[in-house]
Amino acid sequence: MNEEQVDHPKHYNQYPIEVIDMMVKLFGPEAVYNFCLLNAFKYRMRAGNKPGVDPKIDFEKESWYLKMAEVYKEPETIKGKGTVQ
Repeated sequence: MNEEQVDHPKHYNQYPIEVIDMMVKLFGPEAVYNFCLLNAFKYRMRAGNKPGVDPKIDFEKESWYLKMAEVYKEPETIKGKGTVQ
């Protein structure tokens, strides 16, 4: 499978804005920060345990969510960072 699975995959970009950006607008940066931390934990814990999924992909997803958590950690730092405008 050559399709992007971690950094902005197609299935999260089928709307005018990316799904994570919608989440920020609907739920706020603090909620998205917590969501990112929890997803990072989920991918770490499932790495190597989901049939058909390379553990490397799960670790890459964990890393992506941790990076995004840093973007949304402080609301005043969001403008001009990440994907939210």
